[in-house]
Amino acid sequence: MRTFIRFFLIYLLFFLPLNGLAVETEEIQGFFESGDYKKAYTEIKKTEKNKNLTVKELLLKYEVCKKINRIEEARTALNEAIKLDETCYEAYIGLCILAIEEGNSTDAKKYFKTAVDINPEIAQTPEILYYYAKICILDKDFNSALSNMLLAIEFEPDEKEYYLELGKIYLYQNKILKAINAFEYALGENSGLNGECYNYIGLANFKRGNYKTALENFERAVEISPEIIYLSNLALCYKVLDMENEYKETIQKLNLKKPSSPKEYLEMSQIYYSRGDIAFAKNILGEGLEKYPKNNLLINALKLLNKT
Repeated sequence: MRTFIRFFLIYLLFFLPLNGLAVETEEIQGFFESGDYKKAYTEIKKTEKNKNLTVKELLLKYEVCKKINRIEEARTALNEAIKLDETCYEAYIGLCILAIEEGNSTDAKKYFKTAVDINPEIAQTPEILYYYAKICILDKDFNSALSNMLLAIEFEPDEKEYYLELGKIYLYQNKILKAINAFEYALGENSGLNGECYNYIGLANFKRGNYKTALENFERAVEISPEIIYLSNLALCYKVLDMENEYKETIQKLNLKKPSSPKEYLEMSQIYYSRGDIAFAKNILGEGLEKYPKNNLLINALKLLNKT
């Protein structure tokens, strides 16, 4: 979905010498780098049957599993790495990232602190500032999120992902024009972020009441990648603009989609809820929690629905 931030976990795996890694593990790295995550997963499972994985191999397994939404396997790999080396701050950062994506601010801060306590030098690296900004967003501390994100950009001004997150922060602060500028800066000729950027530019324009411009943005996002959230926003825009035929066609496309991540389960549930299909909305969240039982966003959404 998005370009990969060169988080130092991967930096360790791919850019530093890896003395002692087996040939098969180097092949897995190759599959990972080429984007063939399913093949990488298959090969790392084969390797795991033949021997106990090293810490670096477990970190690689985490990244592979995370890419194919095998979140619990990713978490287990990190915990196994910590059992082998309790000073493995990279594993704690991995757990922090999982907690952020699950909307669990408490655990994210706990793992973040442990990692920084183990290696204080990482505290001022742009990747870590980026993730700390995301923790601040979970806590709705948008001023702290902004200061950390701007500092990350100061350290690494060419990283497009940072501008995407900066735009989200401005959007939370209702600084719409600044948000649009940040999202537009995050666009790139060959960037995997473009779909998400156009979606957020669309949201910013929708928030301003510029529905026709928002429609163009959502259409661009869907053209790049017809993801559930983009289709949902496009359908809403068609509805607001009384484009009934286009709205129905988009809803039909949405009905054929199957969620493949916690975010998509949440979005699909919200779509059913907006139509008044409360039972379906609950069922979708229940299905999501069967696959992602520790995801706070899904847990809290289901709690809210159960109160209705």
